[in-house]
Amino acid sequence: MMTLNTIDLCSYLSGTSTPEQDQAVAAELRAAYSSIGFAYLKGWESAVPSELVARVFELVSPLQL
Repeated sequence: MMTLNTIDLCSYLSGTSTPEQDQAVAAELRAAYSSIGFAYLKGWESAVPSELVARVFELVSPLQL
């Protein structure tokens, strides 16, 4: 059974992470995308404006089948 990885980007996106922590996040992303092709990302909410998220959902909603 495959497990969906949850990767926290908060420290990376806020600029408070160390180079070692950045490398660990990169390794987590690489492992997740090369094994199952998907990961749940958290911690991005404070770095991405809510207006941008709303606009992306608006643009992709017609594509949903």
